[in-house]
Amino acid sequence: MPMRPTSAMPMPPSGLPGGRPGPYPPGFGPLPTLPAPVAYPQKKGRGGLIASIIAAVIAIVAAGVTVYVAVLRPDGGLNQPERLAATSVAIDVRDDRVTISWADPSNGEAQPIIVGNREGEGLRRFGLPARGATTHPLTGLNKNFDYCFRVLLDYVDSVKESDQVCTNRKKATPTPSR
Repeated sequence: MPMRPTSAMPMPPSGLPGGRPGPYPPGFGPLPTLPAPVAYPQKKGRGGLIASIIAAVIAIVAAGVTVYVAVLRPDGGLNQPERLAATSVAIDVRDDRVTISWADPSNGEAQPIIVGNREGEGLRRFGLPARGATTHPLTGLNKNFDYCFRVLLDYVDSVKESDQVCTNRKKATPTPSR
């Protein structure tokens, strides 16, 4: 037979005044109260300001480098002197020897290259004078043929070609027989 509580049996305390039953089962009580979270003050950081200053400095340096490369650099950029071809190209013909001369507008900056060949043939290199030279002898030419020449000025970043000059050797004309 089940046991019924009697007034002689002790009742567990409910934890509420007046002995009323509480919201918790016997042996359990309310959870302990946790301390309120600590609210740390927000720092007024300078990270964004520092990042902005660094970005601005990088942009200014990049703009300065661009201006230097495009405008101020002595070996290139927008202010570089115009690259010109050799002028006043002339030849002095003596049998199998031809001396070619020209005016060098690069003042020795460009490398002169003498090219040419007999009429109707492709160009080939005849000479590589020193920088700043304005004459060059061409030897070993067949005096029975006419040759045409050009002076190239190689500025490293571009090559300029002069007008062509040609020999005009007098060809013997046959005399009529009687």
